[in-house]
Amino acid sequence: MKGECLITQNLSFMPYDLKWFPCSARVCVVGSTKEGTGRIAIYQLSKKELVLKGEINSTQPIRCVAITGHERHIVTGDFEGVIQTWDPQQLANPITSVKGHEGIINCLDSLNCKGEPAEIATVSRDGNIKVWDMRQPTKAVMTISSKNNTRDIWAIAFGWVRGNKVIAVGYEDGVVQLFDVDGSQYVWEAKVKSGICSVDFDEEGNLLVSTVVGVCVIDIESGKINHVKVK
Repeated sequence: MKGECLITQNLSFMPYDLKWFPCSARVCVVGSTKEGTGRIAIYQLSKKELVLKGEINSTQPIRCVAITGHERHIVTGDFEGVIQTWDPQQLANPITSVKGHEGIINCLDSLNCKGEPAEIATVSRDGNIKVWDMRQPTKAVMTISSKNNTRDIWAIAFGWVRGNKVIAVGYEDGVVQLFDVDGSQYVWEAKVKSGICSVDFDEEGNLLVSTVVGVCVIDIESGKINHVKVK
């Protein structure tokens, strides 16, 4: 596996996360400024450079971002456990703001499927996994508490297995879990050697996992781990 750098963009803040707007040439970057505030910046890909189209500061550093719904709203999670929704065309003030977790929100992911309500899933240092319906974003529709909620959850991703909605989560200690949202039960648990930085589903029935020290691929059906050599 080998990557290639296409564009380099200098930033005036520390970036923590970024997401592409679906079916567009725009990207949203979030992070923290030197003054300790948060920053949301939207860039447009133009030829071989990224052009700043809009930005706004928030009161708290922002840890993660997702794009949700047909309106392509921005959803952010900050260091104080607050979830906010933003209109990318009017960034002056958040559309919604809710205290979602009792600690930093490490990661969030959105589910945007035709015929399904727009949802987001969040994970935090408080050890809880929460699912939110964006039509009523002030209260979680599902909260999944770990048996050992002292573990920091670093990563989360929505996916589908045999028509069932699932969530994959990754912990600081290298544990990866697959949770069946429709059936409200864990499907399997796997363990790698280091903390999980990100998880994502591919189109071939695999869970792609990046860790502090490497990359692995987990079969969604069985939970079997295959390590990948990165050059």
